[in-house]
Amino acid sequence: MDLQTFFITAVLLILQAFFLILIEIFSRKSIAFQPFARPIIHALSGIIALLLAVVLPFAYFILLCALYILVITFSYRFKIFKAIHMTNRQTYGELFFPVGILLTYLVSSTLTHFAAAILILSLSDPLASIAGKIRKNTHKSITGSFVFALSAYFILILIFKSQYIFILPIVALLVSGVEYISQKGIDDILIPLSVCVLLFFITSTY
Repeated sequence: MDLQTFFITAVLLILQAFFLILIEIFSRKSIAFQPFARPIIHALSGIIALLLAVVLPFAYFILLCALYILVITFSYRFKIFKAIHMTNRQTYGELFFPVGILLTYLVSSTLTHFAAAILILSLSDPLASIAGKIRKNTHKSITGSFVFALSAYFILILIFKSQYIFILPIVALLVSGVEYISQKGIDDILIPLSVCVLLFFITSTY
């Protein structure tokens, strides 16, 4: 790893730690903010993971994911970051999230597919959660699935532009269905993997 890569990595990790602590403080001080803390952390962590995947060599990113899994498991065991672990339903999403990123990184055929998968995981999933919370749904809802599918479609269009323009809505709907039926946070693994599998099939076939 060269000095520039080390510097960028350090900056990204410091930013993630800073925002995590800041959100944790807001979450403990404001009850109204608590339902939105977890989705915001989810989005920020995913975007930073994507940036790290771009700048880091393969082995270093794998190592960083493994370390993150250990850290989040320790935090889960002792409930260190309440903004991440406090939820009104049983879920292991915070544990599955880094595992999902790691597995997706390993199976992605291209960086573009990986980026699409992680952006959908990082943005569409939290947006669906926030939409459900605004509607005061305690479980997954049709509203959340609609928001997920719509945002996933926009992400895919942003990445692939006019390519596969008639097929990408099907991808967005299928992945939204995966998110809807997944329970206890397993969607944090299934969402990015399903995106990668579908994109690999499309780009290999058409």
